[in-house]
Amino acid sequence: MSDSTTEQSALYAEHRKFLQEMAATYKLQDEQKVLRVLVTYAMQEGDRDQIFKYVRCRHCG
Repeated sequence: MSDSTTEQSALYAEHRKFLQEMAATYKLQDEQKVLRVLVTYAMQEGDRDQIFKYVRCRHCG
């Protein structure tokens, strides 16, 4: 039994393109699967300071 929910998010076109490319490259079912893989990695193995401490936003000005 899954406890997943459907969410809607606003993404920049380049983010969406990246997700689509990763889904195609790694033969994942869709962009949502790519997001789940990335979030799971961040939760389980990622260095949260390394992920979130530095601002990498190309749109923040």
